[in-house]
Amino acid sequence: MFCFIMAGMGLIKLIFLMLLSTTALFSVDILKSAPVQTNVLALTIDDGPHPHVTLHILRLLKEENVKATFFLIAKEAQKYPEITKKIIEHGHEIGNHSFSHQNFQKISLFDVSQSIETSQAVFKQLLGKKPYYFRAPYGRMNLYQQPL
Repeated sequence: MFCFIMAGMGLIKLIFLMLLSTTALFSVDILKSAPVQTNVLALTIDDGPHPHVTLHILRLLKEENVKATFFLIAKEAQKYPEITKKIIEHGHEIGNHSFSHQNFQKISLFDVSQSIETSQAVFKQLLGKKPYYFRAPYGRMNLYQQPL
C-alpha cells in the first residue's frame, strides 16, 4: 500500500494506492482528512537527492532539530546513494517521487505503474525497504485516474 500526498489549494490530500498485481494496476482510496490530537505541520522536500542542496538542508534541519519527509527521484537516488542513506541516518523519512520525474498526466497508466514499481525496487535495494509515501511529479496524476 502507498500513501499519495498531493497539495492543492492549501490542503493536503492523502490518497492511498494499492498495487493489485502486474495486470490489475490500481485500486485507490482517498482520505481527505484525518483526526489529530494536536496541531501538526508536515515538512516535505521534493526532487532530490542533490549533492549540495540536500546536504545543506540536512544540516539546517539538524541545527533546528526538525524532521522532514524527502520525496526522492529514484534515478537521482541511484546516482547519490550515500546521500539517500544519510537522509535516513538523520532520522528523516523518504518518499517515492517517481523514477525520473515524468509528468504522470502525459504518460500511460502502464508507464505510471512502471515508474512507481521501478522506483520502489530502487529504494528497496538502496535502503532495505520500500517507501510508504508517494507524491506524483508536479503534483499531477490522473489515475484515470481518479478525479480529486
